[in-house]
Amino acid sequence: MHDKPIMLIVDDSEMSRGGLKRVFLGEYEFIEAKNGQEAMEILRAGTPVSIILLDAIMPQMNGFQFLEKMQEDSNFSGIPIVMVTQQDDEYTEIKALELGAADFIAKPFKSQIIRRRVKNIVVKNQLEFKYKSKYDKLTGIYTKDTFIEKTSQMLRENTHKKYVIIRWNIERFKLINDLFGVKEGDKILIGMAKTLAELIKGIGTYGRLERDHFVMCLPYYLLDIEEIIKRINEGVGRYKADYAVASNFGIYMVDDITLPVDIMCDRANLALQSVRGNITKPYAFYKDKYRSSLLEEQRLIKDINIALAEEQFEVYYQPIFSLSLGKVVSAEALVRWNHPIKKIIPAGQFISIFEKNGFIMQLDVFVLETVCKQLKEWKDSGEQFLPVSVNISSVNIYEPDFCNKVMELVRKYVIDTSMLQFEITENTYSKNTYQHSDVIKTLQKRGFSILMDDFGSGYSSFNMLKDVPIDALKVDLRFLEDFDKSGRFGSIITAVVRMAKWLNMPVIAVGVETKGQLDFLKSIGCDMVQGYFFSRPLPKLQFQIFVKKSDNVLQEKIMAYDESINYNELFNPNFVSNQIFNSIIGGIGIYELVEDRLEVIRVNDGYYQTMGYNPQTLYEDAGNILCKVFEEDRVLLIEKCRNVCKSRGLGEIVLRRYDGNGKLLWLDVNIKYLGGNIHRPLFCFTFKDITTSKGSKKTDTPVVSSEEE
Repeated sequence: MHDKPIMLIVDDSEMSRGGLKRVFLGEYEFIEAKNGQEAMEILRAGTPVSIILLDAIMPQMNGFQFLEKMQEDSNFSGIPIVMVTQQDDEYTEIKALELGAADFIAKPFKSQIIRRRVKNIVVKNQLEFKYKSKYDKLTGIYTKDTFIEKTSQMLRENTHKKYVIIRWNIERFKLINDLFGVKEGDKILIGMAKTLAELIKGIGTYGRLERDHFVMCLPYYLLDIEEIIKRINEGVGRYKADYAVASNFGIYMVDDITLPVDIMCDRANLALQSVRGNITKPYAFYKDKYRSSLLEEQRLIKDINIALAEEQFEVYYQPIFSLSLGKVVSAEALVRWNHPIKKIIPAGQFISIFEKNGFIMQLDVFVLETVCKQLKEWKDSGEQFLPVSVNISSVNIYEPDFCNKVMELVRKYVIDTSMLQFEITENTYSKNTYQHSDVIKTLQKRGFSILMDDFGSGYSSFNMLKDVPIDALKVDLRFLEDFDKSGRFGSIITAVVRMAKWLNMPVIAVGVETKGQLDFLKSIGCDMVQGYFFSRPLPKLQFQIFVKKSDNVLQEKIMAYDESINYNELFNPNFVSNQIFNSIIGGIGIYELVEDRLEVIRVNDGYYQTMGYNPQTLYEDAGNILCKVFEEDRVLLIEKCRNVCKSRGLGEIVLRRYDGNGKLLWLDVNIKYLGGNIHRPLFCFTFKDITTSKGSKKTDTPVVSSEEE
């Protein structure tokens, strides 16, 4: 520890260094350097220098080069530099000041003057450093350390009051920086701080902990969390009006003022983490169970190295069924932890912990090598073996050597790259689209298939697909909690499947647990399914047995199903098939009957001409085209469709409907059953406009054919 501040004198002349030391003798401790290079080495060694006296002309690295180096390194930006040199000209002085020198003194100088000027610079720098250490550089509010200090003091001085700590962060702040740039992100942080000062100044403490994390402490009786959230979001909105900024909040009730404030902040953070990403519930109060959860995390982290060494992790395989082939076509590798005390721990309880502490990199490699080894065993033994998909975390995607490691394992176990697939979650991909694209393209070039897992759980799912070089989508039904109860959620899945068909991309529905879900998925043309309705994840031996019996399993699970049309052809983007479909004379529409609604699937060019639509106006009515049918004819049309569905044949009806411009039409409609089941049958309608011959009298009664084939 140094009793006096340290002065670094940089000059190639020993005489000049000695003269400067005599001027400041008794006020500083001295370190000497013959040139800029030596001075940089002294600084990089960690010496706590308070001020630097610098000559301009020196060998190896002169004073100006040294100033440039100092500017490049933010670690040294707080050290003031005074250039003391015989180069007494205006150009040298201006250049020194432009490069960051705090002052310029030409030789010869007067001892008392240089002593006072240097002292003023040191004192000013100390005051600035003290301010900077207390206040956040960007926002001007308290830093983490100052907030803790001031809050501790406030709690000690007001023991008769109850206080709360509120901690929050900006939802998807990284996405804001990516979309609008760091400067715009900084404006939001500054706006957050200004709003915070307006709310809390004079009644409590507040500060910026890190990045987009803020904290406040205020008396409990002033806690109106709904109003606080509203004011903060509105205040920040003033600084970024074209983007809706939302935050999540964690609240800790201070019941023990002797508890360190940083631990109070940690507890508020535990509450915050419990509602991250939850739009409907943006805040939560701390509960002891959050702390228990944290302690459990620490215990698991303590056990992980032993677990890997003792091979406590085991890879399970969950079958994936093809609905068109009626059998298992692949599997997903899922890891389980066979803990000596806790028994089998599902991945959901430890994967997120491992992602935070970095152990996920080792676990990913373990699972990948285990799968490669297993594929080789199945191949060598002559057993039936199928492609297996392996989940890859974002940590490994960022690993520069990841692709090479994969190829090393493939060569080591002599397996075909087509037998190994990789699953990358949508949220992982969205963090760094360009880097992920490069990795994915490299893997695809080498023969691997890439699956986007958890599609629909992110913030820009549909927009992302135009840039994502992937081979299949995996949609987890668990993200749609009311899937079996709400037609809206079913419509979302339907939209995803249909969009994927146009992109020639298969869809795997994950989390299938009921027969109703299965029937629905097959009716909309979903390609593959995975879930507990068929099988839980299985150890390797049980998986082999299951695959051998899988043909019978699917037959037992799926009811008899009539599909007289290849659903994939309905969405085939092939030019020839589209040309044929669109060139058919007259209007044709493919419809799906959902409860009492008729949804448009596809139409040809003749349909647009007959009905007076264009693609945009058709889209507005596509969810239920019955809204355009004359009200008295709607029940007759639905009844006709159901009769055609029962007979699996044809039907005809003359009905009235309005075209896209509101004009009443009379139409001769032929209806053909295409496929599906009783829940969502599919029909082909052909239309003939008979308005001219029929007239437009609303009192005319529609004609229904009595013949059914």
